[in-house]
Amino acid sequence: MPDNFANFNGKQNIVQIGNMCYEDNSFERGIAFETSGFIYGSAPQEIDEYELVDRVDILTPLEKTGFWDGVKAAKWSERKEAIAELTKLASTKRIAPCDFTEIYRTLKKVYQLLGDIKLEFDDSHAPYIEETYSRVLDLDTATTKVKYSAGEVEFVKEHFASNPDQVIVTKISGSKLGSLSFMVSLDSKLHHHSSVNGKNQIIMEGSCPGKTISPKLNENDNPKGIQFSAILDLQISDVGTINVLDGNKLKNEGSDWAVMLLLSKSSKNVGENGCLDRKKHLSSATDLFLENSEDKMVSTAERVKSFQTDEDPSLVELLSQYGRYLLISCSRPGTQVANLQGIWNKDIEPAWDGAQHLNINLQMNYWPSLPCNLHECQEPLFDYILSLSVNGSKTAKQMVGLHIRCQIYRQKHLLTEVRLFRLYGKWVEHGFVLIYGNIILILAGLLLLQCCCEAAATRRCSISSVFFACTSTLVDIITKTQSVTGNNTIVSSGGSFEMGFFSPGNSRNTYLGIWYKKISVQTVVWVANREIPLVNSSGVLTIIDPGILALVDGTGSVIWSPNVTGPVAQLMESGNLVVKDANNNILWQSFDYPCDTLLPGMKHGKNFVTGIDRMLSSWKSSDDPARGKYTYRCDPQGYPQIITSCGSVEVFRTGPWNGLGFSYLNLKLNSIYTYELVYTKEEVYFHYQLVSSVVSRLTLNQNGVAQRWIWVDRTQEWVIYRSAPTDACDTYKLCGPNGNCNIGNSPVCDCLSKFVPQNQTEWISGDWSNGCVRRTMLDCHNGDGFLKYSHYKMPDTRYSWFDKSMTLRECEMRCLKNCSCMAYTSLDISGGGSGCLLWFDELIDMRQYSDKGQDIYIRMASSELVQRVGFNGKKIEIVAVSLALLIGLLLLGVSLTCYLRKKKRKNSQLNREGNLMQNSKQGYTDKSQNDDLELPLFDLTVIANSTNNFSINNKLGEGGFGPVYKGMLEGGQEIAVKRLSKNSSQGLDEFKNEVICIAKLQHRNLVKLLGCCIQGEEKMLIYEYMPNKSLDYFIFDQTQSGLLDWPKRFHIINGIARGLLYLHQDSRLRIIHRDLKASNILLDVDMNPKISDFGMARSFRGNETEANTNKVVGTYGYMSPEYAVDGLFSIKSDVFSFGVLVLEIVSGKKNKGFYHPDHHLNLLGHAWRLYKENRSFELIDEALWDSCYLTEAKQPGFFTERNVLEVAGSSRKEATTSANEMTIIC
Repeated sequence: MPDNFANFNGKQNIVQIGNMCYEDNSFERGIAFETSGFIYGSAPQEIDEYELVDRVDILTPLEKTGFWDGVKAAKWSERKEAIAELTKLASTKRIAPCDFTEIYRTLKKVYQLLGDIKLEFDDSHAPYIEETYSRVLDLDTATTKVKYSAGEVEFVKEHFASNPDQVIVTKISGSKLGSLSFMVSLDSKLHHHSSVNGKNQIIMEGSCPGKTISPKLNENDNPKGIQFSAILDLQISDVGTINVLDGNKLKNEGSDWAVMLLLSKSSKNVGENGCLDRKKHLSSATDLFLENSEDKMVSTAERVKSFQTDEDPSLVELLSQYGRYLLISCSRPGTQVANLQGIWNKDIEPAWDGAQHLNINLQMNYWPSLPCNLHECQEPLFDYILSLSVNGSKTAKQMVGLHIRCQIYRQKHLLTEVRLFRLYGKWVEHGFVLIYGNIILILAGLLLLQCCCEAAATRRCSISSVFFACTSTLVDIITKTQSVTGNNTIVSSGGSFEMGFFSPGNSRNTYLGIWYKKISVQTVVWVANREIPLVNSSGVLTIIDPGILALVDGTGSVIWSPNVTGPVAQLMESGNLVVKDANNNILWQSFDYPCDTLLPGMKHGKNFVTGIDRMLSSWKSSDDPARGKYTYRCDPQGYPQIITSCGSVEVFRTGPWNGLGFSYLNLKLNSIYTYELVYTKEEVYFHYQLVSSVVSRLTLNQNGVAQRWIWVDRTQEWVIYRSAPTDACDTYKLCGPNGNCNIGNSPVCDCLSKFVPQNQTEWISGDWSNGCVRRTMLDCHNGDGFLKYSHYKMPDTRYSWFDKSMTLRECEMRCLKNCSCMAYTSLDISGGGSGCLLWFDELIDMRQYSDKGQDIYIRMASSELVQRVGFNGKKIEIVAVSLALLIGLLLLGVSLTCYLRKKKRKNSQLNREGNLMQNSKQGYTDKSQNDDLELPLFDLTVIANSTNNFSINNKLGEGGFGPVYKGMLEGGQEIAVKRLSKNSSQGLDEFKNEVICIAKLQHRNLVKLLGCCIQGEEKMLIYEYMPNKSLDYFIFDQTQSGLLDWPKRFHIINGIARGLLYLHQDSRLRIIHRDLKASNILLDVDMNPKISDFGMARSFRGNETEANTNKVVGTYGYMSPEYAVDGLFSIKSDVFSFGVLVLEIVSGKKNKGFYHPDHHLNLLGHAWRLYKENRSFELIDEALWDSCYLTEAKQPGFFTERNVLEVAGSSRKEATTSANEMTIIC
């Protein structure tokens, strides 16, 4: 090895690794991305202050080793081998040894908290119930969640802390409205000053006792004390109030939830090495914990409980990154950070902290291995860990530390002066390889890096493997002397993106593309030559004369080029490929020419100056990245919105941006990304930025569906966070002008209120394209007004006008004065609403939601308005109100009279109902079936006690019958109680029907009726409790569906079929269920299916097989055509419902509201279409691909077109097959 390799700052240091000296403030502290050269350990015996030792082997380090090698992904056992070899190299002087180490012990380095967030709950917050207490640490989101119940209210605390930002967020919520009340203050044992700022903020200021900022080497100033400040911001729900007490406290009263945000800073500067990509903070720390774990199946809680100093280094990594915040964020007020009693202690109750009376530590003085603002934040953490006893019963009051400065961690490139080491063990960076002409120069210190290179993260590497790793990856730039060929790639400076050649799917063609570097699944985000592939891999990306970036094939022909002249092309950390001139100005960038992926920071819109329209276009197929038939573009006409088109035909529209989101989205804040609309004279575009370390991208797939993807590190897969379109109502202009689409209705299209179909015949037949017209024509000069429509997707804005400065009132007046203005709304609904958006044509592509969308005000003729609203309508309003009061008083008198008369007859009515129940039981008894239908009757008091007086916490759900509660009888048996609601769509007849039909039915696949309760006005059915809820909870949820593999689903299908066969053939009475659907299939603890809800069931005697009814009941989407149209039902009606249910189980999709971009068929029609095209496998739920047998999942089901009148009935006596002439396979 050349001597100059050991050169450090111009001075050669040949010092044995065991030699140590003390030199205060002359060495770099143990910041992770600065040195990483920690020797983890502490002195096993007492050491006098500043005593120096000269032997490494007296230390008691973790796992009996003296080095931390910096390799990221290796297991601890493999790291030990690497460390041993590294130690051997150091002892033989084959590498430059450490030139500085220090072991010291000082009382001045005692760590202390500067303050706490102090919470004080009033007497209404009862002591919590210990059995309800739980605490979860979530490494994916860096949050701690604590749950407990106090009285009848369940409280949830969520804590998040970020080290680089020194931010703490705590959210507290209660399950009962208005149940949260507490007082909050910033409390300091050091008596720092705190005061209230405004109505919802507390500020605390002070100094760090005994902590100073050392002067710079060229200054003579004395050390300065470190000043700090912290601000606490309190936000609560709309329900509740915040009051100021004593000038330094805030009192929250009667809120549903409260969020506390704490920010802190100090006068200590981080320094030039303090910059850190904060987006990587969480993911990097999570990676370190997971990749260093010996057993990933062991939970964090169990690790903390059993932690000992020498058994699990992965826990040290967890604590030294961000875990210490989460584990101690609920600890006792004023405790030392080195006190693990804030985490776990078997001698206290509860063992995990977090009860409601405990405070939240103010994390201003903790020391991480990453940089922070305070001086003591730069100290290593290992001495704290090693000083603790088992289970945290001892506090480390003194610090025993060791620092090391070693050239192995400090070496720079000899020519470029770029430091070799980067954050978290990335030893091979672009400074390591230098290309000069056609010669690749490798540093003579290659042997030094043989166990530290990133290419050998999971194995011991040889010199050859290091050489390959270092030569196969180039820098992030392309020049005339640097090209990309074959397997060579360029990598962005931070290692996030990589550019090179690839072949998608099963294709033999080769493309030049950009993909994620750190993600195990190759995910291409941009393709250069998507229209002209290379027929082989002989392409070269280089700079050709006169300085043009070009992709050249083996014949020398240019395949692709941006056609700009620039000497350098660079792959940015954002994934953007840019071409720059000599002055570093960007001449061309790939972000202006996206393919099917929108990355953070990309502009999605049009530049009016250059004419560049940045839009997404789908791939033709997974094997062909050429431009497909779908585009996803920002339409700047009128007010900007995003439109998906298939060729020239619009198929989906997001609606306008309203400050919080697009009007089709549920307007909720998320912790992943933020969207923004930018509108200037030069350009208009949307773009998004990530607000967390999560990796996310937006794509347009081959079917025209825009999908937001999130990368989950733990499972190593992409998951869909959001997609559009999602259902039939997202189809552009489905219901025509002035039409309204509501996915909860059948049919889904209807006219807006006060509008009627333009062509009634076409509308009834299902052709809604001509839409609707006004019921009453407008008369602009005779008092038109506006009617408010809530929870709507806003109409197409291509014929609209907007103004950002107007109020909603001014907007109304502007629209009222213009006879062509048809509707108005707020342009921006954030912050209370502002701006004005007007429509001047028919209202196209509207849909109604139950819980999202926004308000729109539509112009109406005066005769259509219940009240005339406007600037001249005060007198009319007064008359209307007076008239309403008079009518209300008259109705009240009539109602009171009727009530008194009805009350007199109540007892006799209840007696008649009881007799009717008994008579109904007897009505189903003949000579061969004369046994009494005995059913246990439960007392109302027993049921009330078992359900905690029908507590909201016991409520399982609600259906047409009424609410369902979970209960527990005195013997410990769990029950489900169906309580007939006074407002129920079902009544006494259905109640009797369910009792009679199921009273003596006994089958393993039918839910068991335990009894009933009839007392006063109360009518309840008591069933066995099903702990796994209903089938729809699993199959229609992207997260839960993975829990049901194909064998489980096949088992469920068989179980439903057995239960149905029993009802139709083997029970004492032939029962037709008439409401068989996924939500009526309950699952027991072993996932066995049980058919439930017999309120709509009908029974038959003898050989009866069908009946007719004028009252069609059930659920649309599951009804057979002849039942829905003619009221004719039979056992085949249930079989039809069963077929629909089978298709839903196999596909994971709902029949009702099913959407496909290529057609308007429902799920049944889609399945039949795939079957005829021999593509049945495409119907199978993706969650089943690894466990499904095609021969079982491909069996056909029933099919019906949209016009049910044209479908052959499935209940004809002579028919033994379904309408498509294929039998159902059970």
